Amino acid sequence: MASEYTYSDMSSGMEVSSTGAVKILYDEDVIIQSIRNIFATISNERVRNAIGSSLVRLLFTPMTKEAAGQIRTLVRQSIERYEPRVKIEKIIIIPKYDLHYYDITIEMTIAQISRNVTFKERIRTFV
Repeated sequence: MASEYTYSDMSSGMEVSSTGAVKILYDEDVIIQSIRNIFATISNERVRNAIGSSLVRLLFTPMTKEAAGQIRTLVRQSIERYEPRVKIEKIIIIPKYDLHYYDITIEMTIAQISRNVTFKERIRTFV
């Protein structure tokens, strides 16, 4: 029996469904979970699984156009290196100076399913 989905993975939060099974994610949700894992992992933090980004380097740095450009570059490099299932179309960085974070929107295409996805994330400049 062929699956109607291309990608599947367990929810990283180990959420349990009403039947008691671990929640399974499909297609876009798998890719988004993967990208969030990449952003949440420091480069080379995991032994035997070299995913990660250097976004943590920008923690506590002043919010500037240059910092926004660095975030854009690090986001693009991390996704291109560790998530080959997507092609990035556009990355939009909007600084929220008074709230100390950047809103990030990534427009991308998932290769095997030829579907466009918009992913939104918030990167804080302090804890």
